[in-house]
Amino acid sequence: MRLEKVKLLFLCAALTCSCVMSACGAKTAEDTTEESAAMESTEEGAIAPLADGGSTAESESMTESEEVSMEQVETDYVTAGMEAIEAQDYTSAQSYFKQALIAGEDERLILRGQGIAYLGAADYESAIAAFEKCLQVSSMLIDDLDIDVNYYLATAYDKAGNPAEAEAIYTAILQVRSNDIDSKYMRGMVRLEQGLFDTAKADFDEVLAKESTNYDLLLTIFQALQNYGYQSAGEEYLSAALSAGEESISAYDRGRLYYYLGEYEQARNALLEVTGNDNPDVTFYLGKSWEALGEYNYAASVYQTYLKSGESDARIYNELALCMIRLEDYDSALSAVESGLALEDTSMRQSLLFNQFVIYEYRGDFATAKDLVQEYLTSYPDDTAAQREAIFLSSRS
Repeated sequence: MRLEKVKLLFLCAALTCSCVMSACGAKTAEDTTEESAAMESTEEGAIAPLADGGSTAESESMTESEEVSMEQVETDYVTAGMEAIEAQDYTSAQSYFKQALIAGEDERLILRGQGIAYLGAADYESAIAAFEKCLQVSSMLIDDLDIDVNYYLATAYDKAGNPAEAEAIYTAILQVRSNDIDSKYMRGMVRLEQGLFDTAKADFDEVLAKESTNYDLLLTIFQALQNYGYQSAGEEYLSAALSAGEESISAYDRGRLYYYLGEYEQARNALLEVTGNDNPDVTFYLGKSWEALGEYNYAASVYQTYLKSGESDARIYNELALCMIRLEDYDSALSAVESGLALEDTSMRQSLLFNQFVIYEYRGDFATAKDLVQEYLTSYPDDTAAQREAIFLSSRS
């Protein structure tokens, strides 16, 4: 059985020997963000939907490594490999990890790094193999690195299309860390993915009871429920949060909860209460509220005012580009995308690159769009929307 191959085999023993260290901070992170379909493509071969940069609420998928508390210290080649992962240069990362092996650096950290690089490159089976090998070379005593690797392993199984394996890993972690919010939240996510709504909701209920004012987490759960067809359940969470925080919730949080409830005028009014124009999150939701009301000129003005104030934010440039596309000002849209890319924000790079080739499609420059989508797919090979666009563009001269 699978658990005989990984460190989780020892979790039950840890219940009696109390060998587990304090909880690590690692968790999965992905702009889960709002869905990337900001404009819908109604038929196969139509111009692609645009990639929305999403909200500050994070998704469940791990794309970047997070620091963990552990005794091992990354040495030269491992550090260089992790920096390459942060830059989404997975080929260079693997090269550094091979050099780390030759140099005799920490094997567990090397295998962890290799797994994360495979994960980023969408080679999920190789990621699983690396993470399981990392767990096999560990000692009998469970430490923070073991738990951290198991989080990544669960993500790899989920990405590989096996959420049941991911669920088993989160459940095993919870056997020894019953109050681990991250594991319970992620277990709810993979249960939802399997269509297990009741048990997923039970996990979410427990998580939100303990994190009642964590509105980022609340919105991530809402978006997942919405994506899987349970929007009404998500809206119940949002309404309950608004009622419970009636006296204490900030104008910003109230505004974004109203936004996701589809009450765009109330969202706009709440966000207008926030003073100053130097907060990118407020700018994002205020602009999105104007967009939802069909007022693209107002939305564009909100984004432009923020950017003209001397602030720079790739997500705001992306939203400005979307507004300019809807206003059919493709030159301004392209300029906004290029300005966003110049900031080298890896969290927004995919959305901006996606929208870049879409803009060229709208301009009728299919040759450039074709080259850009092929380049895009070298970095994001499992993006099915881009794959469809590549097929469409291959039929254009």
